[in-house]
Amino acid sequence: MKWDKEKFSKLDLVGGLVVVILGITHIILAVLLGQLGYYRESIIPAVYGCIFLPGGLAFFAVSLKGKLRIKKLIINTSCILLLMGGISNLILLITMNIGPQPFIQILFLLHIVLCGLTLPITFLRNVVLENLGRREKLSYFSIVLLRGSGIFHILQPVIYTPTLETQGMFVFGVLYLLITVLLIRRKEKKGVQLIGFILPIIGLILGIGVLFMNPTPYVIVFVIFDVIISPIRLYYIKTH
Repeated sequence: MKWDKEKFSKLDLVGGLVVVILGITHIILAVLLGQLGYYRESIIPAVYGCIFLPGGLAFFAVSLKGKLRIKKLIINTSCILLLMGGISNLILLITMNIGPQPFIQILFLLHIVLCGLTLPITFLRNVVLENLGRREKLSYFSIVLLRGSGIFHILQPVIYTPTLETQGMFVFGVLYLLITVLLIRRKEKKGVQLIGFILPIIGLILGIGVLFMNPTPYVIVFVIFDVIISPIRLYYIKTH
């Protein structure tokens, strides 16, 4: 099916509305968790709420009238945040023992579903804006995963207590984010592409090691991401 400009404008409006809803419901969730005494756990939905709410409004603004460069930036950022938001809510839903609190559990599920539904919209929107072919589309997908994984890595000392392991994850997160910038701006450099392939392989090996020592839901996510990213980066190099 061919998507014209009018259809995509409507799609942008729907995406913006969903992100605004996610912002409001995340703030509600943060308040409820705080009232129950889960202060540390409430930080994550509070942060997402403070990002999603203005982000959704910005999504509305650029969908109605906005420069292409700004539109791409907001859509790219939304794609990464929706991926992270869905995963964070899933981890909180699985790991938190909040007892008989059906409304909170419904909010977790609502966030997972809305992030899961809106993520493909933002991904497809950027694919069309950039006019990406199959090879570049796969590369962009791996870069989204790398960025999401990088930010999650950086947040580990905040989510958990600072240890040697979480500090190492912080360093890897910085490296992941740096390589994503190079994979976009210096994608013609073979050395950059090799680093983009090797770094997730190293992360995968270390992640499997950490799983045996101190398994956490986020480490499982990191391993899964690296398993997906590495073959895509290898394919990108092979088809250069």
